[in-house]
Amino acid sequence: MQKYCPKCLKVFSDLTSCPDCKHAPALVQPEENEPVLLDKVDYLKAEMLKPLLKDHGIPALFKGGHADAFGMTIGMRLDAISVLVPFSAYEEAKNVLGLLNGSYDDSILET
Repeated sequence: MQKYCPKCLKVFSDLTSCPDCKHAPALVQPEENEPVLLDKVDYLKAEMLKPLLKDHGIPALFKGGHADAFGMTIGMRLDAISVLVPFSAYEEAKNVLGLLNGSYDDSILET
């Protein structure tokens, strides 16, 4: 059974507390539409992921990515962008992300 950390929003299996957060908060069972963290990605990957998630009907919230390198408006953005998806779409979203990472489940191409 998958649960998530209400502090960092990461999803875990077979754990009772978050291994990444201070004071190890207890993991909870998410509601179907609870936003969970799919991944933290760079600006370029976020821009490539947006249309892929949309094509699969997966709503997503992209948080961050507003700061430019060294406060300038030129160059690649350096900060990580958090990609949040509803828990009910988490597994399919992981497969879509796998399309970009080169590790994916062929069955998602049939949907």
